[in-house]
Amino acid sequence: MKSESPFINIYNTNNHQLLGAIGTQGSGPNQFELPSLIKQISYDEENNSPLVTLYDVATRRVSKVNIFKAVNNESDAIQQELVREIEDVVILLSYKDDSLLLAVPESGGRFVRYDYITSKKTYIPYIPEYEVQVSDQAKMTIFASFIAVNKNKNKFVAAPRYLNELNFFDLQGNFLYSTIISPREKLPPPPGIKLLPPGIKAYFTIIEEVDDKIYTLKRGPDESKIQVFDWDGNPLEEYILKTPSRMSYFTYDKVHNQFYVYFLDEEPYNIYTYPLN
Repeated sequence: MKSESPFINIYNTNNHQLLGAIGTQGSGPNQFELPSLIKQISYDEENNSPLVTLYDVATRRVSKVNIFKAVNNESDAIQQELVREIEDVVILLSYKDDSLLLAVPESGGRFVRYDYITSKKTYIPYIPEYEVQVSDQAKMTIFASFIAVNKNKNKFVAAPRYLNELNFFDLQGNFLYSTIISPREKLPPPPGIKLLPPGIKAYFTIIEEVDDKIYTLKRGPDESKIQVFDWDGNPLEEYILKTPSRMSYFTYDKVHNQFYVYFLDEEPYNIYTYPLN
């Protein structure tokens, strides 16, 4: 996934050959303005191709990209739909299928949940509660989270960017428990109009679920670290990666047992592989 057109590059994971590129700039059909990749892979029943999901915050559209059709440059490789269920601005769409939508809204709570079966919209507040009195705007930044969903376990996990912990919820939005990696700092209220308490540090960026395991990318004080947890919140493994610069994105390739890591500032060779054996 790139930040400019063509937005999507498709590579062969066996030899890393570029197979195709798709996605032009614009607001018309099959175009993108500010797309982001959702960690949600499904499969097309017609050709058994992986379907990659993107959300464009500028156009409020969800796109499903059929990888096989994209490689063959077929005109129907991208299927798009508007997110009409949420009237508020959605900053980050985390999950969407035929029954459930989970997103980070601009206001109203930490998450917004939409049930397609009951047509009910629910806002999940900023929980677990933050001990320091800060504004809702500060809470929105502190609790800004990437999310991984496991429908078989009826859970999702959120990694707050400015708290070194994982928060677990059921799919109805009820808070279950947290894994505290390091205790929360007892920070004083921010003076004046400062957005965040002084001294607060960023931790998590990316989180994904693979084969009932949770993979997290750490930044800030734990830069270049990928930690693995189970869905009870127990730590399983961690990997310290030697990196040339700050990692922007990663994914785990379970077929080849390796990480793919993306570096924003390392053009033209900004994708690295890290075998785990």
